[in-house]
Amino acid sequence: MSQILAIKRLGKKGFGEKSLFNLLMAVKNRNLTSIIEFLSINKGDYGFTDDEIERVSNAADKILNVERYFDRCLEQNIGICSVLDESFPQVLIGYHSLPIFFYKGDIGLLGGQNLAIVGTRSPTEYGIAITENIVKSLGSSVNIVSGGAYGIDSVAHNAALKSGAKTIVVFGTSINKPYPQENSGLFNRIVERGGVLISAYEPDEEFNEYSFPKRNQYIVELSKAVVIVEGGEKSGAEITAEYALLKSIPLFAVPGPITSQMSLCPNRLIYRGARILYSVDLIKEFFNLTSENKTINASAKTFETVCDLSPDERDILSLLSDGNFMHIDEIVVKSNKKVEFISEILLALELKGVVEQMPGKIYKRRSF
Repeated sequence: MSQILAIKRLGKKGFGEKSLFNLLMAVKNRNLTSIIEFLSINKGDYGFTDDEIERVSNAADKILNVERYFDRCLEQNIGICSVLDESFPQVLIGYHSLPIFFYKGDIGLLGGQNLAIVGTRSPTEYGIAITENIVKSLGSSVNIVSGGAYGIDSVAHNAALKSGAKTIVVFGTSINKPYPQENSGLFNRIVERGGVLISAYEPDEEFNEYSFPKRNQYIVELSKAVVIVEGGEKSGAEITAEYALLKSIPLFAVPGPITSQMSLCPNRLIYRGARILYSVDLIKEFFNLTSENKTINASAKTFETVCDLSPDERDILSLLSDGNFMHIDEIVVKSNKKVEFISEILLALELKGVVEQMPGKIYKRRSF
């Protein structure tokens, strides 16, 4: 861990998060015990010079022996997790994201049934009510993910605590210097109630202009779906939504009156193809929480009939049972068809709304 932190602190230009992730995965796949030794042998592959490797080695010794780094983290109840650890969330592997992070609480939640709810820091009464209604309707079955900020973020976290749900806060700052500090009491309650706080920043590390956009990215990556409640133009909510669209994460937007500035972001997202959240039941259906599954499945079958699926489309759809995820390669093998043919069929099913694509060419059959 001290070697990872030393490489991270080096601040090598062109060697960012994904580069560090790839380096650590290479070390892990070879069952090696020293990152520095591996880097010394393969420095050309990662663009390191002998001088940089020596600086990393010296920094690692300083972190481990002089600064009592890990003892100080322990004293503050801050845990450290890297991609080398067994407890590293599998959901982040596909994104090559957060190769090392810091946390307080139960990191087992990071791979759970997580819903991101984000929005403006200046919500209307309508936005507050909708957020509380969404979280309340889900009960304790879904973990709520947000950024811990004022406004919709805080409403979502507080609503989760009230409904008995676990909640996850993704910081854009270090955990021991949370932003906003006025929410420190909320953050403490979240950990006490079994939730978790996480950050890409080590204790006392300074954040920068990219910290919060990156925080929004992590919120998306940890979530099965994203809900945008309210937000103005060029808001953090819009940045979060853009990343969700980029990574094909299901995106829901709460419609609002066109006379409200706070409705600009969600209304524009709906225009661009986000799912209009006209009822909180849509989120319950997404997570298969409704007691009317038989009715929903019947509706899905009716929808498929209305869509007038071709025999080939029906054959491929039959491979995707409700809620089941399948990679395109697996579909190719099970169907005994060429990948070009399968790609065309899957695209047609997506356009008809009965199949959706997840990150990494993984497909699932829609159940609503």
